[in-house]
Amino acid sequence: MTFQMLRAPDRMQTPRRKAKIQSLLRADAILAAIASAPDGRIKLSELSAKLGLHKNTAFSLLETLRALGYVDQVQSRQYRLGHRFFELARLSEADVDIVQQARPIMLRMVALANESSSLGVPATNRVLIISTIESSQGVRGARYSGRHSPYHASAIGKAILAFLPAAERDAVLAIGELERLTPKTLTSKQTLVRHLEEVARRGYALSLEEEELGANAVAVPLLSRMGEVVGALAIWGPAPRLTRDRLAGIGGRLMKETAHFPSEPP
Repeated sequence: MTFQMLRAPDRMQTPRRKAKIQSLLRADAILAAIASAPDGRIKLSELSAKLGLHKNTAFSLLETLRALGYVDQVQSRQYRLGHRFFELARLSEADVDIVQQARPIMLRMVALANESSSLGVPATNRVLIISTIESSQGVRGARYSGRHSPYHASAIGKAILAFLPAAERDAVLAIGELERLTPKTLTSKQTLVRHLEEVARRGYALSLEEEELGANAVAVPLLSRMGEVVGALAIWGPAPRLTRDRLAGIGGRLMKETAHFPSEPP
C-alpha cells in the first residue's frame, strides 16, 4: 500500500515490439503444453522438444512464468501450472457473491470514515484483494484488485488468520519465514499466534505500520452462515489520520456492520 498524490494517467505507451508479442505466444504455448501433459507436469527437455524451443529460451520463459505464479517447479526441471490461475479464477468468478454482499458495507464505511476500504479472501500464502473502494482523500493508498497482502503484517491478513481453524492457521504459518517488511513487523511466529488470539477475542485486527511505514489499517473477518471465515474487510489510510484510538472506533463499527453478513437471500 503506497501513498501518493494522485495525478492524471500517463499517455498510452507505443505498441510493444514484435519480439515481445512472440514471447507472449511462446508463453501461451508453454502453458498449454503443461496443461495438456498426462499428469499435469512436464520436464524442460520434453517441453523444449515439443515446442521446438532452445532449452535456454524455454527455461528463461518458465522462470518468468514461475516468478509471476503461473508455473510451479515441482522437481528438478519439472513444471506444473501455478496458483495464479486459481487466484484469477476466484477474482473473476468464485467471489462475485461475496463482493456483492460486502459492497454496501464498504460504501457505508468509506462514507463514514472517509478512508479507503478493501475486501480480501484467503489465498495460498497471502491474502488476495478482490475489491477496493477508494476514499475522496487527496493522499491515499494504492491497493487494487488482484494484489496481495501478507497474512502476518496486514490487518486484513491477521483478521483472516485469527478466525481460521488452528490447523489451517498453522499450515499457513508453516509455509515460510515471516518477512520483516518494516521495523514494526511481527516476525516471531509465537508472538504472532499470541497476537492473533487477542484479535480473536477483540473481534478486529490492527496493522500499525507493520506492512508499510506510514500506513495503518483495521479489519474484521467475514464469516459464512456456517461460521467459516471467507474473507475480511479493511479500512486503511495514512497513519497520522488513522491513529490507534480512531482505528478502535472504526473497528467497532465494522463489527456492527458485518454482524449480519451474509445477508439473507431475497
